[in-house]
Formats: sequence, C-alpha cells, structure tokens
Amino acid sequence: MAIRPLIILSFWLCLLSPGLGEDFNVQFTDSQAIEILVSGTLNKELDLVAEQVDALRNISEHRRKTLLQRFASPSGPAAESAKQNRPPKYADLLPEANRQAFKAIEEVLLPHQLKRWKQIVLQLTHGNEPNRALLLPSVVHQLQIKPEQEEAIKQMFADAEKKIQKMAEEIRKERDEQIHTRVLSTKQRAEFENLFGSPFRRGASGKPRVGIVP
Repeated sequence: MAIRPLIILSFWLCLLSPGLGEDFNVQFTDSQAIEILVSGTLNKELDLVAEQVDALRNISEHRRKTLLQRFASPSGPAAESAKQNRPPKYADLLPEANRQAFKAIEEVLLPHQLKRWKQIVLQLTHGNEPNRALLLPSVVHQLQIKPEQEEAIKQMFADAEKKIQKMAEEIRKERDEQIHTRVLSTKQRAEFENLFGSPFRRGASGKPRVGIVP
C-alpha cells in the first residue's frame, strides 16, 4: 500500500514541478536538481564530504516526507471532495517545500559548491540553447538586462523560431519529394498513397490535417 502514494507523487511531480526557484524552467525540475545532488553524481565534481552527502540526503528525504504527508489519500465522507481539490493545493504546497529544501541546501554547500551546482543545473536546462537563460529572472537581475533588451531577445527568439519552422517544412518537403521521385517506383508510390487515402479535413476552414497532400 505504501507504494501507491509514491507512484502518485511522482506523477504529480512531473506535472507540477516548477523550475529551481526562479532560475530553472520545467525542462529540469526541482526534483531533478535535488536528485542530482543526492544521487552521488556530483560528489566528485563538487568535492562533497561524507557529512555533506548525508545532510543532502536528509534534506531530500524530509522534502519527500513532507509532500507525501500532504498528499496522503484522504478517507471518510470528504474523500471525494478532497481529491477534487488536491491538484491546486498540492501545487501550492510544492513551491514552499522546494524553497525550504533549497534554503537548507544553501546551508550545506560551500559557496563555490553552490555556484557550481547551479552552473551544472543551468547547463542541463539550457545546454542546447544557452542564450535562453538570458530570459531567466535571476540572470536578468544579475546582468542588469534592461526591459528593452529583454524584449529584443524575446523577439529574436520568436523570429528565429519562425525561420526554423519554415526551414524545417522546406527540408521535409524536399526529403519527401526525393523519396518519392528517386527511391520509390511509380507503382510503389501509388500503392503507398492508397494506404493513406485522400487527406482528412476537419474544422470550418477545411484545412487538411492528415494524409498525403500533393
């Protein structure tokens, strides 16, 4: 019976965990940021001593127990209504549990260890696109990025995304044309198109959603 709350908790953590404080987004959750500390992965990187490792595990365990205690399945006449209200209440509890955990972690790690941990989490979050970190509140504050600079960065990302989507569409179109003209025979292409049939249209606009469109 004890396994069920753990499974449910893991499910809600995946859905509701925000980023570390205001510094990290949902690509790398609070749970993962803490787990990478307690898993031993960073023991050598941060040069953690045994006392620190034990303290970090205790912090993680305390956080887990706090969340499980709040998320325990209710019983009695009010059980159904409690279930309906659980998600928003749980979402309200989670940030506070995280803040307490991170505050405790700051007391365990030395300044250079804390800095390196945050660097690693930032890399795991934005490693593929480091410049997205320029939009994080803490980075905006630390670099003293002006509102007009922040807006310009957002616009550049939006413009680049549109170009990337357009290029991706062109590349896919070119790929598909090459497959059908250079690889498949006329008969094979006809049989393949017959597998899909005519494009399925849905909605008032009649815009094709699926199917092979000439």
